[in-house]
Amino acid sequence: MKFISALTTLEQERLETLMKSSPTYRVRQRAHAILLSARGYNIDSLADIFSTHRNTISEWLDAWVSESLEGLSDAPKPGRPRKLSTTEEQQLIEAVEQHPQRITEALAELKKRRASS
Repeated sequence: MKFISALTTLEQERLETLMKSSPTYRVRQRAHAILLSARGYNIDSLADIFSTHRNTISEWLDAWVSESLEGLSDAPKPGRPRKLSTTEEQQLIEAVEQHPQRITEALAELKKRRASS
């Protein structure tokens, strides 16, 4: 049987805070599962409580053991590449802040700068 060993007071406090106020549902759910596991709930019970497969619960527990709080968050997922670099994005934000009614013009100017460099 897989359980989370006793949590330190600090770990327990942080997990309780995450369980109550994390902006993402998944982190709140995983934090709750870790707390329950530390109280002695087994994987099958946790799978029933969270309506998920026991392998998923096992993965959550393994992530906690290997990565602590960082293990509760989802790993980055691949996606569409950014169209603007960080610098270009900042330039666009500044241009829009100066002239919010000219968003299209600011983007066109940025594209023109990119083409000329």
